[in-house]
Amino acid sequence: MTHLQDAKEGYKCTTICPSGFWGFRHFIGMPITIHTAENVTDIPPGIPVEEQVTISACIASNMQLLGDHEKALAKMITFGPSVQLRFADEEAEVFEALQKVSPHIVYFYCHGDLSQGLLQLQLGSRENPVIMNDSNLKANEIIWTDPRPLVFLNGCETAGMEPKQAFNFIEPLVTYSHCAGVIGTEITIFEELATVFSEQFFDHFLAGEPIGKAIRHARLALLGQGNPLGLVYNPYVIPSLKLSKAGSRGQ
Repeated sequence: MTHLQDAKEGYKCTTICPSGFWGFRHFIGMPITIHTAENVTDIPPGIPVEEQVTISACIASNMQLLGDHEKALAKMITFGPSVQLRFADEEAEVFEALQKVSPHIVYFYCHGDLSQGLLQLQLGSRENPVIMNDSNLKANEIIWTDPRPLVFLNGCETAGMEPKQAFNFIEPLVTYSHCAGVIGTEITIFEELATVFSEQFFDHFLAGEPIGKAIRHARLALLGQGNPLGLVYNPYVIPSLKLSKAGSRGQ
């Protein structure tokens, strides 16, 4: 709350108290229930890992903070033996990273855009953009089975985006592509927030922590810097989802 005037008491509130927000106090997740999707199988309790975690990072090459962000991601805490981090910013590379690599995590670090009122991601460069939307998923038959990855949508500077428009892309990722869950935002964000939040999240998630706990850590890390906007990231996924050794009970 900021600058709220009480007419009777005459006091003014100029302070935000974060303890009142559940997203700072609890491990939050929001599993999606879509009644029209008969082909959707149950969301898995874990993402099984055999030997190494594979991350497909599909990026826009003209992001201002990309260089530092790439270095930070490369230094992330590893889960088990190693993490394979693959960057892709050209069309052939992007779809290979989504289809043939069998990723455990799909990370989109890119620009957001609206086309006919629907959210789409703009990868690659301004001169040679790679557009990703729900029709691309179906045209390229991007369907995940084993493993079913977590998808992190870090689309920056999507002006005028509304929750319904974001969900129009999140829904086919779950119903058609069968991902294990999606993390994304429903409002415009900028790179300074996007990089810090994702780096904090991955640092904990790759260490084996469940989604809900890793997101809370990322939110609190931002809050510690005086920034409460970690709350804008919404986990469309069960909060207990985590990376797990193949064959373990967490799978």
